[in-house]
Amino acid sequence: MFYPLSILLFPSIHLPLHFRALWSFFFGIGAVVVICSYCGLLIYATFHKCDPLTTTLAREKDQLLPLLVMEILGDIPGLPGIFVAGIFSAALSSLSTGLNAMAAVVLEDFYKPFFQKELTEKQTYFFMKATVIITGAICLGMVYVVEKLGAVLQLAMSIGAIANGPSLGLSTMGILFPWVNAKGALAGGFTSLVFMAWLCIKAQSMISSGDIAFPEKPVSTEGCHYHFTPKQLKEFGVSTTNLTGIIHPDEEYMFYRLSYLWYCLVGTSVALFVGMLVSFLTQPTDPRDIDPKLLAPFIRKYIKSRVYPNQPEDGIIYAYGSPKHLNAPRAANYKADVSPLTNLNGNQNM
Repeated sequence: MFYPLSILLFPSIHLPLHFRALWSFFFGIGAVVVICSYCGLLIYATFHKCDPLTTTLAREKDQLLPLLVMEILGDIPGLPGIFVAGIFSAALSSLSTGLNAMAAVVLEDFYKPFFQKELTEKQTYFFMKATVIITGAICLGMVYVVEKLGAVLQLAMSIGAIANGPSLGLSTMGILFPWVNAKGALAGGFTSLVFMAWLCIKAQSMISSGDIAFPEKPVSTEGCHYHFTPKQLKEFGVSTTNLTGIIHPDEEYMFYRLSYLWYCLVGTSVALFVGMLVSFLTQPTDPRDIDPKLLAPFIRKYIKSRVYPNQPEDGIIYAYGSPKHLNAPRAANYKADVSPLTNLNGNQNM
């Protein structure tokens, strides 16, 4: 999993805290992934002999974790309530942050560039509140659509990969590939965005319609101690007690069977490939014209600086460094070739 939008915020942190924040981020994300994986193992170990999805005790996979909590901690007063409160608190905090950020984006990127009228502080307040209300209403309306598209986590990560893949590709091109020009970056980002939108939407629609079914761990209902009516898989006409052998026979859908965890990496690879290809087909940027501070430290040592700040043969001003070793004759000859420069006050400086 990649979190390019979070990683892009690290350069704004003060340098002594930069590496500490970076390592804290990686270890924190790793801990979250380990805990989620462990929860999945606990769910399977608890319900593999009495599958709640087969017995219709749970309608969706997203309901398995609350069911596990009630199964294990249901007899302890207060703990199930704390668990539910924690889920709602995390969801509402993320939702409020996203809505506020969306209001700021609409104001700065959509209103101010296209409208000349400046808003007062009170008008800005009402504009952002109205944006939050409208966006929140749209989110509530999308609930009826999202519930028909499968697991929420997979859907959220698939949709996020549409933008995260191209974003990570653009930032990687800027840090590690100094010869990529503006045309290549624009072409790579746009191509990756379109490609990932098509891949994610198409694959998710096929999963929700039942055209693609992934093999799962074997489960049974042998250990159930309550009466139930087994759920039937309508798409294939078989019981869901074991889905291990169900694989779509049509090779046309093999590309869409790619795991959603790889979507961000695929989008990044497409952006890098197209960006470098377009850059070399047009006119790649000279790495010596790039500010070394914008590149990764291990890339800087492979870029040789020019002998002079302004070499006469190429006509390009190199503004990010000065020659360290200049002998007197070469410096004198170079100074004679440079025409007088005029400063902002109209005075000529030799």
